[in-house]
Amino acid sequence: MPTAVKPLMFEGEIDAALTYLRSSDPLLTTLIDSYRPPAFKSQCPPFLALAKSILYQLVANAAKSIKSGELRVRGMWRRREREARLVRDGGAQERDGDGVA
Repeated sequence: MPTAVKPLMFEGEIDAALTYLRSSDPLLTTLIDSYRPPAFKSQCPPFLALAKSILYQLVANAAKSIKSGELRVRGMWRRREREARLVRDGGAQERDGDGVA
């Protein structure tokens, strides 16, 4: 039966995890010892911090999608305005000396 994994909430949990990783692979020992232990400076519980992070990512991706859609729509309108101007003006302003648009 699998054991339940507790979240990183109590004192010594990070040290226990680092000890386990050091004992599992000698290469990890060198890597772990070359850095300071992680410090989680959060006043909120880990689940809440994770939920907030996920929500912020979703909002950022939604904003990016909306912005790219808005730019596509603007591009379509600009093309249509340019085409309407060509039709209206006979294309005289948009063409170069060879008559090519």
